[in-house]
Amino acid sequence: MKKAFLLFAVMLAAILIFAACSGNEEPQPDPVQPDNQEQADATPAPVEEPGDVEEPEDDDDRMFAETFRIRWLEEGRPHLYDDNNMVEQMINEMLNVEIEYIQIPHIQFEEQLGLILASRDLPDIINFLNLAGTAEWAMQGAIIPLDDLLESHGQDILSHWIEDDWLRVRSATDGRIYGIPAITDVPGAFSVMYRQDMLEYLELESPRTLDEFIAVLEAVRDGFDDVIPYAGLLRPFQNAFGIQSTVWQIYNDEYVTRFTHPNYVEYLELMVQMYSDRLIDPEFFTRNAVTANIEELFFSNRAFMTEQWAAFAQTATTTIREIHPEAIMMSTDPIVGPHGHQQIMGRSRWMAAGAISSQADRPEDLMRVLNWFFTYDGITLTNFGVEGETFEYVNGEQRLLPDFAGFIESRRVGINKAVAPIVMTSEYFFQAQLAGLTTDEISPEIRLFYDGMMRNIPFIYLPAHTFTTPAFTANWANIYQVLTDSEVQTIIGAQSIEAHLNNIARERANGLDEIAREMNESLDMVR
Repeated sequence: MKKAFLLFAVMLAAILIFAACSGNEEPQPDPVQPDNQEQADATPAPVEEPGDVEEPEDDDDRMFAETFRIRWLEEGRPHLYDDNNMVEQMINEMLNVEIEYIQIPHIQFEEQLGLILASRDLPDIINFLNLAGTAEWAMQGAIIPLDDLLESHGQDILSHWIEDDWLRVRSATDGRIYGIPAITDVPGAFSVMYRQDMLEYLELESPRTLDEFIAVLEAVRDGFDDVIPYAGLLRPFQNAFGIQSTVWQIYNDEYVTRFTHPNYVEYLELMVQMYSDRLIDPEFFTRNAVTANIEELFFSNRAFMTEQWAAFAQTATTTIREIHPEAIMMSTDPIVGPHGHQQIMGRSRWMAAGAISSQADRPEDLMRVLNWFFTYDGITLTNFGVEGETFEYVNGEQRLLPDFAGFIESRRVGINKAVAPIVMTSEYFFQAQLAGLTTDEISPEIRLFYDGMMRNIPFIYLPAHTFTTPAFTANWANIYQVLTDSEVQTIIGAQSIEAHLNNIARERANGLDEIAREMNESLDMVR
């Protein structure tokens, strides 16, 4: 475009000179004469270099005047998103970019990522599965720190970060930012739920405190044959003692694990007793590893209470009613523990994390592209698609059209492509989950899901961030496996609580305390 403009300028100048020399018209005076004519005549006009020539203004408000080509590595999910889908095409058109997506299947992602790092043939943008994935690339200088770029070209990104996000995005080694996480703006996720029809059969009220929960589970054990009172992860009981079920948590401004939490022994004693009293699934330590195994217990009418994704209340109710028409899977508030704790883990706000390669030629422009995804236009496109094609405005709000009002249908055209650093809004989530219906239009079964999510919002804690320090990388996986196995053996009565506490003491000496020390140092640094 610049070359074309220079050619046009030269031709125009030649025409004007020719016209001036012809004598057919009197020369016109300059519109503005300098104050000092002699100085003006003596001072040559500055010669504009090609790079200094301004481009003519036009109506193109796209981000780049010339097409910006980007190589973008991401996790491939062909079962969810069509190649060259509508949203991807619109990104190219709206920004005037041409994105080459390098897709790696999930099962091969970490392995292939390592090979790409070793090859040093790096794409411009890398979408890691999570922020932790940026650590190795940052240490090897394969991705660049983003602090200054975020300040200069990423203000829309920063506007979406809450206080806890700043803690999570910073590196454990140097405190700098290397990845931009995708954000899920949907706080609710899980819910404690039980068979309401069974509770009514026993003529019992919904439990609230830990003692009341245990009394209800005992009544179910005694009142129904072949029904497991509680099946699933044990985290509702951990939460009741103030132990957050993400293993690591910040307690009194320091990192602790559930194994070293002050209330852990009290919690463990209760689990040993509940297992002995047949109140929890006798196969919890194997069955919990596969969600489908838990679902099968409930779908076959063999379990009473659990904690699951809130949507399970809807699917379980619908499925169980095929054999028991009166079945209702009802959500309830989290357990109120003996020390007043009442909490439940929320949905993680952070998904895939985008980073800029150290081989990228135009990092500032890449940050401008990443920032666009956090603007109104970017959020609208990635959550609702194209107006008139996939959504319409109703009373000033975006509403997915019926053919796209669902996760499967909307993702096929590129909406909510969670492998990229985007914002998934709660408006999109509920429209997709509720099939485009308003809360006044949903069925009683769908309302079981919706109410389960909404009632838990006041009690939510977000999963704690874990810093991938050297000691964590070297030792945590083995320590966690040892202590988890020891915990299970204790709960089922295969070893004493004292033996388990001795195992914890040994693993603290073997590296657990060193991990905690490094993580706390990282916490102090990023704060």
